[in-house]
Amino acid sequence: MVVTLTGHAVAWQGANRLRAHEIEIDRKRRKLTASGQVVSEFLDRAGGKTSRQTTPVYNMVTAEKLDYDEAGRVAHYTGRVTLRRPAMVVNSHELRAHLNASPAQSSLEKAFADGAVEILQSAEGRTRRGTAEHAEYHVAEERVLLHGGTPTLVDSLKGTTTGQRLTY
Repeated sequence: MVVTLTGHAVAWQGANRLRAHEIEIDRKRRKLTASGQVVSEFLDRAGGKTSRQTTPVYNMVTAEKLDYDEAGRVAHYTGRVTLRRPAMVVNSHELRAHLNASPAQSSLEKAFADGAVEILQSAEGRTRRGTAEHAEYHVAEERVLLHGGTPTLVDSLKGTTTGQRLTY
């Protein structure tokens, strides 16, 4: 069964919400596509290893298109992509967001960004801006890997670093 929502389409499951001009849900194949001003908000139950927050924390992704495969738990966003997490913003041409294996927990496990990647991080008294053609973000380790193009990291406390591969 395929369900297509058009116009100012909104779909949600629990605390997670998806908005777009068009959303197509293929229940049999366990796939979802969305196009046109896609806004995806999903609850991040993990909240990061240093988080002590009791209020819900959400990830928000905006893009032109989303293809989601429930079997692999991968959301592939394309076209002017922005991922917003607490204290982090990732801009790129495309992003593959891998969700935790448990369907009951929709939190982000890792994300791979490609094409003119820019990562902005802010914490009390410190900012970081990383740029490269490819970036990997691993949530549990709070680790970012930059490579491709000329990876550059500008850290407000430690200065500027460039190299073939940067990890922070």
